Amino acid sequence: MIRRNIYLIVFARGISDFGSFLNMIALSTYIYMIFHSTFMLSVFLASRVSGGIIASIIGTKYFRRFYGRYSLIIFDLLRAVLLTFILITPENIQYYVLLFIGFGIGFSNSMFSIGINSQIPYLVKSKHMITANSWLASISATSSVIGSLASGLIVANYGYKLVFVINIITYLIAATMLLPLKFVIPINDQTNQSKTNDSGTFKFLKNSLKNHKILTVMLVVSLTDTLASAAHNVGFPILSELITPNATSKTMGIILATWAIGKFTGAKITNTLLSNNQRFLNIERLFLIGVFLMSSSFIILFSQTKISFLIIFAILAGIGDGIAEVSLISRVQIEPSNIRLPFFSLLTLMQMTGFGIGMLLVAPFFGWFSPSFVVLLFHSIPLLMITIVFASCKIRCDKK
Repeated sequence: MIRRNIYLIVFARGISDFGSFLNMIALSTYIYMIFHSTFMLSVFLASRVSGGIIASIIGTKYFRRFYGRYSLIIFDLLRAVLLTFILITPENIQYYVLLFIGFGIGFSNSMFSIGINSQIPYLVKSKHMITANSWLASISATSSVIGSLASGLIVANYGYKLVFVINIITYLIAATMLLPLKFVIPINDQTNQSKTNDSGTFKFLKNSLKNHKILTVMLVVSLTDTLASAAHNVGFPILSELITPNATSKTMGIILATWAIGKFTGAKITNTLLSNNQRFLNIERLFLIGVFLMSSSFIILFSQTKISFLIIFAILAGIGDGIAEVSLISRVQIEPSNIRLPFFSLLTLMQMTGFGIGMLLVAPFFGWFSPSFVVLLFHSIPLLMITIVFASCKIRCDKK
């Protein structure tokens, strides 16, 4: 049953993430094609991010009261319904509907992510959690690249309507795959525990973070990493155009594909290093090493002028990303549910706001400085944080 649960979760998450990236690319280009306005596109993207922020605020309360597979399935179905509106809405009022759809999809994506990450300990035994998380990180990275590439190819050859139809089908398949899930720990156990901690959840989390300083450190480092991620995401098309002016999309596709391969590898490495029989490193230190490898690799990547070197450092950045993601999620899942669920909500909130603010912050910098300097500037923030953490740990060890 446990192995079946892992397979179902991984494939459902993979199909769901494929759909998310399929519509992210398709909807963004669709809006720009209709209105030819970067302002309209920015408003749409802001509505999508806003949905994610709202989800992170109410996610804890929702999953305390509504738990189990149906609490996840509803968000796949909601995304399918929202995309159906695009196909039936007249074009003259479509923009306002698209804003609503953007908000709803951003909301559903974040709620699904919070729900699945927080409920894995009830679906998979503790000794299998790191394996499940490594597969989830791997399939998510792979789905993001395949979804992005597939969206462009389908739009170019068959138009937007087919993309939206395929997208609706992907969400329905993902919802169907979640139906057979069985809880390893009875849902009643979760219910009783959640009810006792429903009031003052975030106050309780705040006090818990004071007593678990390493979780606070991981949260802050994750926030700085999210800000830095905005820099390289904005910089990818710029770097691709500088290196290959006549094949920008191809070069960007190579970077994303090799990064996904690296992330898959990093997730598998983490699974090996953190397995019960081979715990060579503690999980917190491995998270910091992963972020350090990712940020330093992106800094070097953006100073390259040859595709062969781009591939090498994109893979290394992906490995670091995979290590960091699996380590962070696995570390939080060790905590009891009264900490775990609000932490995932808080983490989603910080990542959504951090990425949104980061996108706004980095944009003018690319007009003032070279892409390599901008990426160096923003990725230096998590590197500085990690250096401070390791230095403070060494000072405390020396005092002892």
